[in-house]
Amino acid sequence: MNDRQKAIQNLCDGVRSSHEIAEICGDNAKYVQRTMLKFDLPRKPQGSQAGTGNHQYKTGRRIDRDGYVLVTAPLDHPHSRKLKNRKYGLILEHRLVVESRIGRYLTPLEIVDHIDGLRLHNHPSNLRIFDNNSTHLKATITDLVPSWSKAAIEKQKVTPCQRPNFPKIDTYGLKKKNGDARLQQILLALLSLPIDSPYLSGTHHHLEKAGIVDYSRSSLIRALDDLYLRYT
Repeated sequence: MNDRQKAIQNLCDGVRSSHEIAEICGDNAKYVQRTMLKFDLPRKPQGSQAGTGNHQYKTGRRIDRDGYVLVTAPLDHPHSRKLKNRKYGLILEHRLVVESRIGRYLTPLEIVDHIDGLRLHNHPSNLRIFDNNSTHLKATITDLVPSWSKAAIEKQKVTPCQRPNFPKIDTYGLKKKNGDARLQQILLALLSLPIDSPYLSGTHHHLEKAGIVDYSRSSLIRALDDLYLRYT
């Protein structure tokens, strides 16, 4: 079995379809199907399926409040997020994609970074690994000017002994709580990826909830600008 086939084997859990596996691997669905048959790998049962396997189900991808994609994890994956009363768990799609590419589990300390900054864009070519968060931050934020809110800037102007009198500023925490960190990532992806990109799967109901139905570039830029202004 070659490396390409081993990557497919690692994702064959009897839950994912050949098309889903091909998308994660960046491979061809027909080749995935031939590999599954050749090595008698676990395959998704035929016929009507429940939940994400049903053709009427909107999408099997979940986007968390940070804007990262969660997918069904292999049944024996050591780092999956277990779901109560479920045989399966969830895992961050970008980590699973990299694991499939390198042929091993990532360690908890290893960080997977999106080269273009788009958390939804989980193509193998857009992902790189760092040994730990320290090396990741050194490579990605060195020399960057932080984007502070007006309240944070005012807090920086006072003396250290006066700062405890100012309320704690957690703009990102508020943005995440309101679902706007996720919405920001969706809007950024829509402005960079084709509208029919598989990496936008699972985003449309979040856009509808936010009242965004016009996907023209000018409308998306306006919605993103409004979002930025809300937290400055």
